[in-house]
Amino acid sequence: MAGESVTMGSVAASLALTDGNGCDIVCLTEETQSLLGSRDTKVQGEAQIRQVLGGYDEVTADPMLRHVCRKDALFHELPHFAYSGRLYLGKIPTLIG
Repeated sequence: MAGESVTMGSVAASLALTDGNGCDIVCLTEETQSLLGSRDTKVQGEAQIRQVLGGYDEVTADPMLRHVCRKDALFHELPHFAYSGRLYLGKIPTLIG
């Protein structure tokens, strides 16, 4: 999962409770070190984002990040207002509640 640490960390924790596996988080925001786990990576800049996400066969992230993932990666759209703004506003799911 790629995005900001609070949302993606919450989704990853939910997955871990559901399937026992969880997932890695690739964090794109600053000031998040204390929120990251041992499987997580903080990245900066498009080159590093492309390099790290290129190592994954499956990615869940804002649709704007699809362009820096491998073309053959299975991509799950999870829009986030901070990344794609209003472009995908109608597609942002309610994750809690």
